[in-house]
Amino acid sequence: MEFKEVAQATATPVWAAIVADKDEIGGQYLEDCAIAPIDNTPNPFADGVMSYALDADKAEKLWVKTEELLNAKGVYTWQ
Repeated sequence: MEFKEVAQATATPVWAAIVADKDEIGGQYLEDCAIAPIDNTPNPFADGVMSYALDADKAEKLWVKTEELLNAKGVYTWQ
């Protein structure tokens, strides 16, 4: 496994904050200054994002459970 240099590692968040159109990238998984492709290969070192990570219903359930565990219901908003 190769690690990125600092400039490479910081490029995507900087790109997302300054260059990319928020309406196009909002709610997406970003990788290498682009929206990551869906890749369900069971390899933790593969590029891309697994489809289950983009499931809005699962994300909302996780949000609700996290609020419950932190006793923080209503402190933050889901969307």
